[in-house]
Amino acid sequence: MSKRKSKRASTFDTSPAIPAPKPPPTLPPPPRPSALRRSASMELVSDSNASSRRIPPMPKISTTVPNIKISLDAEDQPAPPQAARPVSPTKPSYATKVIQDLLISSALNLTNTSKLQSNPAHPPLHLQTTTVNFRKFVQKCGFIFEFQDAVENIFIWKNPANTVLAMVVYVYLCLYPRLLILSPLIILLAVLISYYQKRYPNLTSSATLPLKGKKIKKRSKRSAPALPEENSVDYLKNMQNIQNMMGMISDGYDAFIPLLKYVDWSDEQMSLRIMQFTVVSLGFASLVIWIVPWRYVFVVVGVGALIANTRLCKALAKEMSPHLLQKIDEIGKQWSEFLATEDDADSVTDEITVSVYENQRWWANKGFIPQLLGSERAPWSNASGSVALPPKNPTAPEGYEWIQDDWVIDLSKVWEDNKYGEIYVEPDEEGWVYTDQQWENPASRNAPGEQSMTRRRKWIRKARKMDVGEQYAGSNNVNESTLRRRNTENND
Repeated sequence: MSKRKSKRASTFDTSPAIPAPKPPPTLPPPPRPSALRRSASMELVSDSNASSRRIPPMPKISTTVPNIKISLDAEDQPAPPQAARPVSPTKPSYATKVIQDLLISSALNLTNTSKLQSNPAHPPLHLQTTTVNFRKFVQKCGFIFEFQDAVENIFIWKNPANTVLAMVVYVYLCLYPRLLILSPLIILLAVLISYYQKRYPNLTSSATLPLKGKKIKKRSKRSAPALPEENSVDYLKNMQNIQNMMGMISDGYDAFIPLLKYVDWSDEQMSLRIMQFTVVSLGFASLVIWIVPWRYVFVVVGVGALIANTRLCKALAKEMSPHLLQKIDEIGKQWSEFLATEDDADSVTDEITVSVYENQRWWANKGFIPQLLGSERAPWSNASGSVALPPKNPTAPEGYEWIQDDWVIDLSKVWEDNKYGEIYVEPDEEGWVYTDQQWENPASRNAPGEQSMTRRRKWIRKARKMDVGEQYAGSNNVNESTLRRRNTENND
């Protein structure tokens, strides 16, 4: 201790040094209670004798601190001050934070929670319950995807021995369906063997069972399966599988929904054909079902599906796919032409509506006039503007006759366009529908700028199909009038 003091004393530096920075101003210490009482009594005295007695201010005392430079050993130097770490709650994992944010945003936007039907058997919608259940599901759903991976590995021949074994089992089950009764016992035996191998992984084939020749006196404690922790590899793998499964379900839904147009009677002709085909097929299948050897059919289908995933079959399919696709395309075109012919035959009705469109463009100082650009549609055309038509043709289509005296403006809000299908429009009192420069995006008459540079309206007239006799009489009248006109011209 004396050596350390002497060492410190010997390190005083008396040479002039850099002036030390001024210390920050220090606050005076808080007054003691006795001083407070004394100051209060002095204030009372000063208030009563303010005119006769005043307390003089305290004089300022200034002192100087000598500039002393002290050097300490490394072991005697104090440690630099460190900022105290703020105490915060346990930081949630990334997956939990994302789930909570999504659930919170959904709960804030949910305004119809009170309208949900309450069922005592099912808990109501609750943010905390949803979070807890989702976390538990992520931790415990691994066996579902393990089973899925096992089935996929069988189909892709990842382990040929397992695939061949699965093929043999499938063939036996198809040929002898009664073996399905033994499936629960076989599954139970497989589970027991699997867990036995997990419990005794180092057991060799020559070793004896640990229970042979011994009596069980005490049951061994069963350890619950370890659940994956958050942000662990297994936990994130389950999250990835759930993500992919949701994507597969969404893609399947998107692929299935367009097929409903064939059965929801939006196309009555197609739905009617499918219904007729279904009724006929049902009657035919009810007779054939007792004749067809379904066991062998299922064997061929199942084994064929497994063999089709081999490398040889995939290579053959890759080489033959262009020719097969070309052949299928030809068959599809022929079928489409047949259906189009049937549709044309079904669409021929006794009464039709003939339409023609009147087109105009806006020009400065002229307004809307039938003067159009050379590269666009004609003043009178069809719905798409691709075919020029005569203005309000007085001649009915071949085989039809007019049942309306004159053309009328169509003021309905649905136009049928060959290019865009049904178009919902809002015509004005004169039937005009205003569009942009490209004759698209229907707008109101008061739309600003280029949104109403063109306009068109639809004229319609109804016609009726004539009978064969009427068509023959009409053609004779036309021929007679033609001959009469020619004779008149010759006589002249």
